[in-house]
Parts: sequence; structure tokens; C-alpha cells
Amino acid sequence: MNMEQLGTRTSASASSFLLKDVPAKRPHLRVKASVASHLQRGRPWIFRSDVLNGGELDVHAPCFVEIAAEGGGDSLGVALYNADSTVAARVFCRDRFQRIDAGFLALQLRRAADLRRRHFTHPFYRVCNGEGDDLPGIVLDRYGPHFVLQLNAAGLDDFLPVLQSVIEDVFEAELTTLLLRNDSPLRRLEKLPLTKSFLSGYRDTPVEVFENGSTFLVDLLEGDRTGWNFQQRPTREMLAPLCRRRSVLGQQGGEKETAAAPQEQALRQSKRERRS
Repeated sequence: MNMEQLGTRTSASASSFLLKDVPAKRPHLRVKASVASHLQRGRPWIFRSDVLNGGELDVHAPCFVEIAAEGGGDSLGVALYNADSTVAARVFCRDRFQRIDAGFLALQLRRAADLRRRHFTHPFYRVCNGEGDDLPGIVLDRYGPHFVLQLNAAGLDDFLPVLQSVIEDVFEAELTTLLLRNDSPLRRLEKLPLTKSFLSGYRDTPVEVFENGSTFLVDLLEGDRTGWNFQQRPTREMLAPLCRRRSVLGQQGGEKETAAAPQEQALRQSKRERRS
């Protein structure tokens, strides 16, 4: 279901160029020498003002590029270039010989998923957090068997069929629903359309999310971000003991429910004791 349509400059030829990534045929993106050290230390972005040859790259955009510093030197990695954003390029890997394809995406996603499985007891968490998992612009949240995907960088929409296949392969029997929530305001900065749709499976929302000992009902289609703000989980956990025996006012996001949960449990325990 389309929420809004905005202009995009991705052409058929650019899309084909992007999907058939061949390391030896990538255009070179030249950056200022002063930027090279930042990239070598792990900076994941290249800003428009740091690109020296944007004009010659724009005809191919969006496209994968090999990053080279002004004056030569070693390759600085592979990035996805966009002609329409302040962030001109997002670094995908440091190995210039690495092909960005389904195999690469699956490897990175499996690493991200394995990391989360080691840290979370229940299957409610952000599986992929963009640059933090070396998959720039890609967000994937998990709500039990329901997964929500968000693409926030130009060029990634062309990879949607590949990404869908990779996600379904990585999670196999764990996945029953895959929802696309491409309605983030970040997409406006990339001049991308805002859309929402079920890619596979279907389920009426809300769905249940278990967190910090409480169960929440979350609307995956209309809720905040991809339905629930997992980044605020530590904040909600911290608030609960601070709010015991206090009045709590909240707008959204589950903070007030988490804060009220201990009082509700204590009230139920008190009632049981009075009846015994």
C-alpha cells in the first residue's frame, strides 16, 4: 500500500549496473586526502563535500564504487554512491575485491542474527542496525515470527527481491511474516518514495511483544519506527524500579506500561495475600 509517491532518479540502466556488481568494473570515487584517515579508522559515510568527482559518478548513480584518496594510495573500500543525498556514499566493506551480492548480504545478516541470539532470550529485537552491522541503510526488526524491513538509502530498493530471498533463507522456519516499512522520514532525504506492504505472509496487527517481563501489543503497520522502538529497551528497564509507588504519565513507547508493571504485580500479590 503506497503512502506517498516522491520522485526518484533511479534509471533502468543504473539499476542493472547496481545489481550486477563486478569489482573490476566499479567506478572510482575520489575523496579528499584529509578524509582518507577517517575512512581507515572506520567512518561509514562519505559526505558530498568530500567527493572530488561527483559529476562523473552521477550518471551511474546509485552504484557501487571503489573509494580512492586524492593523490593515490591503497583502496579505501567499497561504497554505495548516491547522487541525491548529503551522505554521498555509504561504506559496505573494506575489501575492494568483495562482490556485493546475495552471498555477501546473507553472510552479514547471519552474523548480525547470531550476535542477537546470543544476547536476547526472547525473539524480540533489532536484527540488523544498518552501519552497525556493516549493512548501511538496512534495518530489520524481529517480533517473534514477524519481521519488519526498512531500507533507508538510495539504491537499496533495487535489492529488495534479493534481500527478501536472503532474509527468508536465513530465518527459514522462524519467519511467517515479512513486512516492508519504507515510510521512514530518512527516505525523504534520499528522494525515495514512502511505501508500506506485506512481502510475505499476512497477519492482522497488533502483535505481542515480550520485554522486561511485560507483554505489549504493537501495531507493526502504524506503530513508531517499525512498530516498536527497541532502542529504548534499556531506558524502559531502568525506569521500572525508579517509578515504584509513584504516579507515571507517558505518551507512547511502553515506558509508562513498564513503569506500572511492578505496581500491578504487587497489587495482585497483595490481593492474593488478603484472600488467603
